[in-house]
Amino acid sequence: MGSSNAPPPERTQGGKQVFSAQRMASDAIAAALFGLLGCGLFTLSVTAGIERQRSNVIWFLGLPALVLLGGIALVLLRRFFDRHPVLKLSDVGLKARGLARPLRWAEIEDVELDTRSTSIRLLLHVASAAGVKSPQAVPLKRLKPAQRQLAFETVLARVGAARAAIGLGETRTTRDLREAVEFDARLLALTPSVWAATGMVAVNVAVWLVQVLSGVAPGQPTPDVLWRWGGNSAASVVLDGEAWRLLTATFLHGGVMHLLLNMAGLWQAGRQLARLIGNSQFLLVYLASALCGSAASLHFSAQGAVSVGASGAVFGVLGALVAASWKHRADLPTLLNKKLWSGPGLFMVYALVQGFGSARVDNAAHVGGLVCGLVLGLLLVVRFDAERPHDRPAQALLGALLAIVAVVVGLLTTPLPRVWHAQLLQVGEVLRKAGPEFVRLGQGLDHFKGRDATDPAMRTYLQNEVLPGCAAIQRDLRGVQAPGWEPAARAAAMLNRMCGLVSEVARSELDAITPEQRAASRLHVTQLQAEMHRLVQEMNALSNAVKGKP
Repeated sequence: MGSSNAPPPERTQGGKQVFSAQRMASDAIAAALFGLLGCGLFTLSVTAGIERQRSNVIWFLGLPALVLLGGIALVLLRRFFDRHPVLKLSDVGLKARGLARPLRWAEIEDVELDTRSTSIRLLLHVASAAGVKSPQAVPLKRLKPAQRQLAFETVLARVGAARAAIGLGETRTTRDLREAVEFDARLLALTPSVWAATGMVAVNVAVWLVQVLSGVAPGQPTPDVLWRWGGNSAASVVLDGEAWRLLTATFLHGGVMHLLLNMAGLWQAGRQLARLIGNSQFLLVYLASALCGSAASLHFSAQGAVSVGASGAVFGVLGALVAASWKHRADLPTLLNKKLWSGPGLFMVYALVQGFGSARVDNAAHVGGLVCGLVLGLLLVVRFDAERPHDRPAQALLGALLAIVAVVVGLLTTPLPRVWHAQLLQVGEVLRKAGPEFVRLGQGLDHFKGRDATDPAMRTYLQNEVLPGCAAIQRDLRGVQAPGWEPAARAAAMLNRMCGLVSEVARSELDAITPEQRAASRLHVTQLQAEMHRLVQEMNALSNAVKGKP
């Protein structure tokens, strides 16, 4: 059962033990908040009533608020100072609030600790409960966690002593706890260090720290940054041949909360799985599930977005843990089986259901990693299996081959990507450079508004700034390759056309020497400006559409 660091219960004469209610700081804090809120509302209502000369504000708003909230504060204060006994134990039996009557030790068959409802469940003998074998609950909410554990251990020990005195043997709970302790000791001897699970957590955290130190936003990095660091993208993997992204993406995260959630799951389940199957096989499960999750993502999320995160690997670890516990359920302690199915098992179901309802969650990676983990959990030989130790390398090799086949099939069957991230990011970089340059050239032309090309300063500006500048912008834009339906590609095409129009206006102005040529140039420039105005309107409409504005 283990030992507890909780302070001992109060003792009275005759071997009696009393577990008294503990003072909870949360009660005092809540009482202070309710009291302050009540006084504050009453003060505000009095002030408003006096200023507006309306006493009904005080009677119908301030006073009820003071009475209600002050009453709640008094109840919480009373509970804070109340030290009434929660549980009384004696050599004969126990008394507690929540029980219809005191119970003798001989009446109790077993004791369970219900952590969800923070209570002790007392299972009674049929004969002692008038033919109805129903559990009796002793609430322990007024005890601190360490005291709850101590109360449970003390009651269980007393019940065990009473059973031993009449030759009934140990309780089922005592047996389950003993088996769990012995099994944990056996696993600890087989796998003294879970360096593989700890190492994977450390690598993920280290990658995030390196990103932050290099200037990446810790809360929510942008997709282009994640792509440059190795995020998963169907176009980059399939069209550009960057298959390494399937692995690197699993060590990147979309912010600190994303990282913490994944590492919490990995830390809890990863250490248990590493003890069950060993460090080397844990690494196989982790990496294979990570790759299978990334390969599955190529068909869904990574088609149009940059996918990152260790969740595929984490789901694989959870799946392997649940599958291995089901396969060896007869050899595992009852408490461990319950813990695995009520913990990782329920978490997987909840996370998958929630993921299917959110467009931001890469559930394909979850499912891909989970399926891989389930298969490996059924296939791999656990460390405590003394009958098949020599089969462990062969089964691990078979699992690795199956994972490789699954990843290759996922790659070969990936549909044509909807977004080509490399090209779109290239367009974005060119636009970020070319856009301000085009604006600078336009602002320079505004200084010469109302003049013609006979002005020496204007001619110099057109020859030395406008024509070379527009040519450089168009040269950069011509190197861009992106689907025409993408907003960034459309913006690049419009900017290219506007640069062409400005260049044509500049050449028309420079070539107009005679009065007749200048008249024809003005007419031509007017037509070009009309087209320019239309392009500016289209560019603004496109920008508003991308930002979601009407």
